[in-house]
Amino acid sequence: LLIGAASGIGAACAELLLKRGYEVGIADKNLQLLLSKPFSKGSKIALAVDVTSQQSVDQCIDKASAGIGKSISYVFNTAGIPERGVPWERASWDWKTVLDIDLNGAFTVADGAVRYWGERGIPGAYITIASLGGLYPMPFAPAYAAAKSGVVQLIRSTKPLEAKGIKCVAVCPGFVETPLVTQQDEGTQAALLAMQNNEWISPPEVAAVCLQCATENRIPAGSVVRMTVQKGVELV
Repeated sequence: LLIGAASGIGAACAELLLKRGYEVGIADKNLQLLLSKPFSKGSKIALAVDVTSQQSVDQCIDKASAGIGKSISYVFNTAGIPERGVPWERASWDWKTVLDIDLNGAFTVADGAVRYWGERGIPGAYITIASLGGLYPMPFAPAYAAAKSGVVQLIRSTKPLEAKGIKCVAVCPGFVETPLVTQQDEGTQAALLAMQNNEWISPPEVAAVCLQCATENRIPAGSVVRMTVQKGVELV
């Protein structure tokens, strides 16, 4: 099940999993956009979901399982938004919405997935997108950094779930060529590129790492995986 599949990393994950022969359910808040994607025709089910609502997430997981016709093995959460407004300018800075989607959303999807697997007594893997902003300060996006830092610590704190066969991993990429970045003004984009050798990380590259995190035993439960242009993929 891919949550946040309508664009960016989520769309790349959907395309990769379908190419690899997985039976895939896709979900996004923007169902119309999701259904416009060519890969939606290859998925078993497409659903609307609001990651800020536990009820919506729980229903999405249950409906996806029914639509796929099998137990869900992997849940990928790629839903997220960038910083909104100018930090410390109260008239424009919407830090609450950033925290609600980027941090609380990661919690609700994790809670829904763990509930699903726990009730059935089956193993599973939950992979969520964090960010380098969860590992380092981001003065230009403090709410985003705070949210992603919370995601990192959430995942590190899930290690005990390994005893139940549940693996949770956070992937922390550098700046990825997604709408979250490309919708920024040219000056901001140039500044971001300058931080990583003037090269974006591509959504398919992140998707490949997400699949590895879900399926490969060398990446243990509770892991945080850093992706950078300079050093590649590392456990941190």
